[in-house]
Amino acid sequence: MGRIKDQWFVKGAKMQQKFDAVAPCNASSFLTSMELKPYANLGGLGYLQVNACELNEGVSYQDVAAADKKWSSWMTDKGMTLGAYRWFTGVDDARASTTDFYNVYIAESLEERGKAHDIMAKGGLQVAQSLYGDLMMCDKPLVWMAQPSGTVEPS
Repeated sequence: MGRIKDQWFVKGAKMQQKFDAVAPCNASSFLTSMELKPYANLGGLGYLQVNACELNEGVSYQDVAAADKKWSSWMTDKGMTLGAYRWFTGVDDARASTTDFYNVYIAESLEERGKAHDIMAKGGLQVAQSLYGDLMMCDKPLVWMAQPSGTVEPS
């Protein structure tokens, strides 16, 4: 994490100027990503559906992990090709934030996302509610198109 930030400070100024010209941003934060269901096109263009979640009182991450295992299996069995990840908040998170983590689903295309939406409408919402309803509260998801701007090679 630190190596990447160091590289950005040295090499990223020109790219940041271009970005700021169209979408200035005065905040950043680091998140830890945990894979729940792999995304086949990791590092490529994709559509991210993200929502913030808070654990209910008395719920542990082990409780959530058990539900995740069942949910990932269900998605695979039903042919839902989305990748699924959980992003945990970390450094630079807003002090007043009560978010415990973000649920992240990645689709390669809007068509793929639409197919997943159809699967959810045909029983997936009920399955997800039965697995997670007593564990957490999540806000409404937002969807973004994500275009990777480069990679960092391991040293």
